[in-house]
Amino acid sequence: MINQLPFEMTAPPGARLLQSPSVSWRVVLAVTLVMGIVIALCVGAADSASAQTLEPVQVYATYGSADTGPNGPVSILDTAGAGIQRVYFWATGGSEEGATGPVCTQEGGGDALCGISFTLSVTGGYQMVGFLPNLDFDKSDAHLPFRMMLASTGKLVGNAFDLGVATPEIRYLGELRLRANGANDDSQIVVTGDAIGADLSMRNITQEAIIVPEPAAPLMLGAGVLCLLLSVSTRRRHSLSELRAR
Repeated sequence: MINQLPFEMTAPPGARLLQSPSVSWRVVLAVTLVMGIVIALCVGAADSASAQTLEPVQVYATYGSADTGPNGPVSILDTAGAGIQRVYFWATGGSEEGATGPVCTQEGGGDALCGISFTLSVTGGYQMVGFLPNLDFDKSDAHLPFRMMLASTGKLVGNAFDLGVATPEIRYLGELRLRANGANDDSQIVVTGDAIGADLSMRNITQEAIIVPEPAAPLMLGAGVLCLLLSVSTRRRHSLSELRAR
């Protein structure tokens, strides 16, 4: 079942202090210093991101729970009555080791992924029934949750963080369960989003269709019969040509 986890934003205690005429200059100075530090961190992350040339992050699907690598979109039969089908999702940012500071810091480098935020958009006859996330995604002591949310009809959003990752590795995201409502050549599931790199900079996820429809059994059977008829016809022509030659 898809867990809907709405985000709540609340004002921190003392958020209205600057509106009070009794606030001392020390408080104003402290707030200014904090804002300066935040801006400096953001600028540093942007400079670090521009210094590295990294490939886009790729999210891909497999038929089974074993990682078989990104081999193109997975074909799922889009026929009513096929039942619930399971597909497994993975993410990779590359295999280059960082040559700078620790991973998941501003000094980090390489292709390790410290977090991911992705959206699965479905069109056509597919219906996403649920997503079972990888509860062990975060290897740090914080054990941050893997959040999944049904953003709108046909859109599933997930985000996870792992500040304990040490090296580049293929990250298992979770299991998607989907159902087909009927044959539709336009059915597909497309992935979009961003990931957090080893230096805490944002990396784009390659936008692509990762689940597409598989030809229905009658169509495949018809194609097979047609090939057989063509083969028989070709053999007959060759036989007649040999007889005439004699």
